[in-house]
Amino acid sequence: MNIEQILDQLDELVYITDIESNELLYVNTEIKNRFHLENYQGMKCHEVLQGRGTPCPFCTNEQLEKEQKMIEWEIHNPVINRHAVLKDFLINYKGKKARIEIAKDITDEVRRTDKLKNALEMERVTLSCVKCLHESSDLKETITFILQKICECLNADRVYIFEIKGNMMNNTYEWCAPGVESQMDLCQNMNPRMWFDLSREGKGFVINDVEEIKGLAPKSYQALKKHHIKSLIAAPLVIKEEIKGYIGVDNPDAAQLERFTILDTLSYFLCSSLEQMQMNDKLRQASYYDKLTGVYNRNKFIEDTESFTYDKNTSMQIIYIDINGLKELNDQYGHEYGDHTLKESTSILQEIFPNTNIYRIGGDEFVVLNAAVSEEEAKEKANQLYHRFMLSEACSAAIGYVWTKDCKKLEKKIIEADKLMYKDKMNYYRSKPESVRYRSANDKMMEISKKPVLLQKILDKRFEVYLQPKINFEERKVIGAEALIRYHDDNDQLIMPDEFIPIIENAKNIHYIDFFVFYFMCGKIREWLSAGMEVTPVSVNFSRYTLIMPDFISYLEEVWQNFKIPKELIEIEIVENVENVDGEFLISIMKRIREAGYPVSIDDFGVRYANIALFINADLDTLKLDRSLVYDLTTNIKSRWVIGSIVKMCRDLNIKSIVEGVETEEQFEILKSLFCDGAQGYLISRPIPVKEYEEQFLNKNQK
Repeated sequence: MNIEQILDQLDELVYITDIESNELLYVNTEIKNRFHLENYQGMKCHEVLQGRGTPCPFCTNEQLEKEQKMIEWEIHNPVINRHAVLKDFLINYKGKKARIEIAKDITDEVRRTDKLKNALEMERVTLSCVKCLHESSDLKETITFILQKICECLNADRVYIFEIKGNMMNNTYEWCAPGVESQMDLCQNMNPRMWFDLSREGKGFVINDVEEIKGLAPKSYQALKKHHIKSLIAAPLVIKEEIKGYIGVDNPDAAQLERFTILDTLSYFLCSSLEQMQMNDKLRQASYYDKLTGVYNRNKFIEDTESFTYDKNTSMQIIYIDINGLKELNDQYGHEYGDHTLKESTSILQEIFPNTNIYRIGGDEFVVLNAAVSEEEAKEKANQLYHRFMLSEACSAAIGYVWTKDCKKLEKKIIEADKLMYKDKMNYYRSKPESVRYRSANDKMMEISKKPVLLQKILDKRFEVYLQPKINFEERKVIGAEALIRYHDDNDQLIMPDEFIPIIENAKNIHYIDFFVFYFMCGKIREWLSAGMEVTPVSVNFSRYTLIMPDFISYLEEVWQNFKIPKELIEIEIVENVENVDGEFLISIMKRIREAGYPVSIDDFGVRYANIALFINADLDTLKLDRSLVYDLTTNIKSRWVIGSIVKMCRDLNIKSIVEGVETEEQFEILKSLFCDGAQGYLISRPIPVKEYEEQFLNKNQK
């Protein structure tokens, strides 16, 4: 038996080819059968076995001649659509230098491996998506992310969700592959009957080729063709045994069709998420309206003010309204009468502002936000409201009114309107000597100044730390921030510090607030450092009552030991004009603070008087010039001279100068020309919640 007869008996594919010409010299019976080959004489190996017109780029001829040893490799053959592991040798065949190649079919093994890989990949993607849904704080964003993952997993054109409400079906979520045109706008107010017919008994379905349903479901066929769908995978979204929608995949890769089960798995979790969102939307919508008056409530007010802040170019009229004498009415006539007064007041507001946002933000307080209105129109509306309440026999109101050409400082303008309303309120009660009540900070804040109540409010997270950034003049880069305290009352109204700090100070309990802020900021700085962020110093204010505590430095150190952050990152800020604290003590405590390793800053310098002794004797790192020095900076040459002189002294004494209250570019440029070190004020940013500070400023300096 010769060599050819032996090779013909093998199950492997074997051929011999001339290494110079690539001409086939021999093929065994297995190759003849697989490739339906009867005569191969004069034919090239790449023509017969690979269907190529030129030599294969992966040919091993050169490598065999160079290495003179067997080469083993794998390939997928496009002609017979099979995988094989190949072994190539150089031999002398009938006097010619030839290559013999033996191929073992491993297609079944490869497919089993691919199937396992597919299963593992599907499991990985599924678990990842479920984890995202479980941990998500924004389900809408997460659902879109999951559609993207499905699209990538199935190598599809488009993945989307239809939601059914009543007799209509709408495309509510969508993800399109790059270059694929969105179809969402074209898929609204659809009849769900088409999908019911395709799904058959409410189950998922696969359409490999839409042409298959042309005769069976012509309407469905036309609809799919309209949206450029050639193939489709879909699964129903079932809630309590009722189909509430579908998740669909347009034009998935045919090679990935076996992964369609990922839809069946994820559809269950998507159903739960959609149901949760629907419930949240209902609760959220219900939480937007005041049950008694029917106008918007405080929740809606907070959300809308944030929204208007982003739309900075919109003009805005802000009207703050407080119903006069409501408590007396409730006490004298009962709450039902008081409720009637509130409804009457609401009717007046709706009469004057029929298509405007009206909010009841507290028991007797309302706010009107009238957007995109001119100053003249706003003034006319405010006068109408004043006169309407004056003529009303049922109710009286104190009113504060502000108009602004944009919403860049909306929060500040709302506070301004509130203060104007306070003045109007006091005028009302002064004109009625029989009443001694008017709304003031004392009425609201006296209770929380008591130690047990104050500590409980701190534990209840009613106090919140805000941060106001400081920047340098050359690069406008953040060089630090000041920590400021805010209070949320029982109605979740945000209370400014000037309304509660003096009262808590007088009660001698302010150190609880001061050290709460210090503890919070130490922890937050440790968190930032652990996250690998480039952290700039944060200054924390301390009251005169806290500074005179015998164990003040010990308390600082006790808090610091919990976090052990670099001390240069937490600056102790002291008000320059602290009352009842003499200069010698102030200089002494500043020295002790610096000896403990903390930088020291003097705040509000120049608000009443300037203590030159601070420059000469104090261990001082930063001097903050009060906003009163900046107020008329652009028109008052004396202000420039004073600030320039202070800044020069600071530079000579190696003290950083920070200017507060910078609100305009013109002020900024003047201060820059005076060589100040840093600026703080509404031009850069209002005081903002810590999370907002992290997003807007800290992350910009992230390594």
